[in-house]
Amino acid sequence: MNSLKRPRCNNRTAFHKTITTLSFLLLTVFGDILKSEELPGSGFPELTQVTRMEGNERRISFSHDGRAMVFQSDINGRNDIYLVSITGGEPKRLTENGGENTRPTWSPDGKWIAYESGDGGQKSIMIISTEGENEKMVSPPGQNAWRPYWSPNSKMLAFQTKVGEHDGIWMTSLNGKPPRQITDGPGNKICFGWSPDGQYIGYYVRGTTNENLFAISIADGNIIQITNHPDHEWQPRWSPDGRRVLFYSTWENEMTEVWITDIATSALTRISNHHDEDFAPQWSPDGTQVLFISRRGGKGDDFYLTAADGGTPIPIGLRDRIPTSWPTWSPDGRYVVFSTNVEKDHLYSLRLSDGSIRQISDAATEDFRPAYSPDGRLIAFQSTRFGSEGDVLIMDAKNGGVRPLTQDYQYHSRPRWSADGEYLLTVSSPGGSVRTNNIYLYSAHGDLQKQVTKLGGVRNAIWAANDASFIFAYDSSANYTYNIWKIPAAGGEQQPLVLNAATNQPTDYSPDGSEFLFTSNLSGKNRIYRMPVSGGEYSEIKNDIGGGEGARFSPDGRRIAFLSRNNPENFPDIYLMPAGGGTAARLTKSRAEESWPDWAPDGKSIIFSANIGDLDIWKVDVSSFLTDND
Repeated sequence: MNSLKRPRCNNRTAFHKTITTLSFLLLTVFGDILKSEELPGSGFPELTQVTRMEGNERRISFSHDGRAMVFQSDINGRNDIYLVSITGGEPKRLTENGGENTRPTWSPDGKWIAYESGDGGQKSIMIISTEGENEKMVSPPGQNAWRPYWSPNSKMLAFQTKVGEHDGIWMTSLNGKPPRQITDGPGNKICFGWSPDGQYIGYYVRGTTNENLFAISIADGNIIQITNHPDHEWQPRWSPDGRRVLFYSTWENEMTEVWITDIATSALTRISNHHDEDFAPQWSPDGTQVLFISRRGGKGDDFYLTAADGGTPIPIGLRDRIPTSWPTWSPDGRYVVFSTNVEKDHLYSLRLSDGSIRQISDAATEDFRPAYSPDGRLIAFQSTRFGSEGDVLIMDAKNGGVRPLTQDYQYHSRPRWSADGEYLLTVSSPGGSVRTNNIYLYSAHGDLQKQVTKLGGVRNAIWAANDASFIFAYDSSANYTYNIWKIPAAGGEQQPLVLNAATNQPTDYSPDGSEFLFTSNLSGKNRIYRMPVSGGEYSEIKNDIGGGEGARFSPDGRRIAFLSRNNPENFPDIYLMPAGGGTAARLTKSRAEESWPDWAPDGKSIIFSANIGDLDIWKVDVSSFLTDND
């Protein structure tokens, strides 16, 4: 199967070349980012500000799929836990218990947020669902507890607490078993998390003659000493494969440097070597790179990136442009999110995949809902790149040149070509509200021909019956239940085709013009149906994965491409099945939000929009999935 991934560096030379190019771009193009809400021209790096609350936002933890994160904010006078999409938007408040709620951490299974909660110095470990429900205490009542760490299977939490006069580590289970003590003996044991296989809890010791890194077995309490050095190690981090530990220390230098130690062999790799401070190291999710903060040159903090097996650290180039602190790498490796203080602490995101730093919350450009012209020379798509909520643009499929079809600061969406390629229909709204959406007809040169419907509440529309009519979804009752209607292209009265209590969306018509496809959640989940354009009975096109949406006929009418989340990863991926239904072949496998597939006129590839850092247009070759017998 094909997987959606940006090109990645496979060796150190390519890696250093990529990062050097990134640094040059940032240093020469970035400018004074905080003085401008929008940089001139598309393609210039921008800063991604994820939150714009009036309080201070800190302590980031990503969801397992990297699409959202939780953080703490004091916008209401006390710290509470909030959830926000990585693409920005309105944060959702999860906690409202009147206490100070801090240090959120997302469970690996995505169901729970653990955090510290308390007041007056006494803290407890709490958990709450991602919906802000079922809040409960999981640490012993009356016992001061802080710094929760999830086990990899999300069934247990390790946390810090007092064991006599010293800080120690306890563990609690979510299945109702009582919490139990993990460490004892002299000195303070400070947890740094579970090994990736869940077999050990790592910690470092302070207040004894042996202040090093250790790991304790959950099964039998056996202790492994990881380091052996008189100087302290700080902020240790397990590698993703559990074989190494990353930390910073004053080993061999008065200033802190970044190191990696191999647990099995005790071999050391010095990641940084400079007379200024290097600290706060983070593994990349695949364990091949290390990001850290450096104060080199005495000009403020900057992020540096280097290969995990050693090499020359390369600066990202944010120094003197925006303050940086305590980075957190997204699970997919594309982003580093950090807190920065510009009047208030806010969260920013740095995209590493292609060297761009883009502002998500204000002027982000998105290209989506692509549609090929019948001859395959042009692609119409919806975009925000000219400043409106939605314009329709037309791209030359060969050289990438773009021109606007609409550019009037209204909302235009869902472009569809006529069979002769002379016209496009759009679902447009003067006010940007779905309640005022109607069908409009444009020439391919951008001249408005006419407003086809005057209903409001139109959501999706397709050409049908060889361009003789339009079929569209319409919310006639204003309760967000969409039924399917038809109206003659030459004008006239609309007539109902599908009337039920579900949400129904027409998606395509057959090459011979006799029938159309639509998606409906009539059975409780999205399934694909077919119906004659002239009306009558509709029937489900069944497949072996239990339905889908966004269905499109291949140019020869023999196959249907569609979207579905019915896979073990719950990814919104593209599938292919025979037009009569049956076995579905999975074309893509990606966490990206894929949508709006459309066939190339030759039937050998499919274009679609996908949110891989940006909402962009992608293409997948399907020729290897086509046979004469399917």
